Amino acid sequence: GFAAELFQRKILTKKDLDGMALKWGNAEAFAKLARKIVFREGIGDLLAEGTYRAALKIGKMKNVDLLPYAVQSKGISIGAHGIRSGKDYPEIIAYACSVQGGDHTSTAGLPLDGGGSELMEIFNDSGVYCNFNSFGLRRNLKFEFYKAVTGLRLTQKEWCRKKAIKTL
Repeated sequence: GFAAELFQRKILTKKDLDGMALKWGNAEAFAKLARKIVFREGIGDLLAEGTYRAALKIGKMKNVDLLPYAVQSKGISIGAHGIRSGKDYPEIIAYACSVQGGDHTSTAGLPLDGGGSELMEIFNDSGVYCNFNSFGLRRNLKFEFYKAVTGLRLTQKEWCRKKAIKTL
């Protein structure tokens, strides 16, 4: 999407894009571009660095500030799932407040030691829990698993205050 935006605004040319006309709806051109990114060929080598780095590098080459066109937060691209769906704690706010910006798996939530907080995401990452498969688990079940594996008994609040803060 970023490269197409730059092509549409005439910042990138067909020559820059190895002859591709990267117009919205041109599935063939997008498929070719995806292949170039995967194999780091031509413009794909720059785009493989991610939106933020590509914006900096291409912007330097073109002598244009491209960050206003780069959909990112703190250097991390925004997830393609769409941020308009966050009903209880919108991701757009979380991306601005979280340590990792556009990472939808590490969003800051309130309260800090609450179930959907960044500190609990550290627990999920440390315990190798899949965020999508653990929605239905009752709150303390993860801590029962933790005790079974480590022998340590911690509550959610204790985890957040004693362990997660150090990791963060």
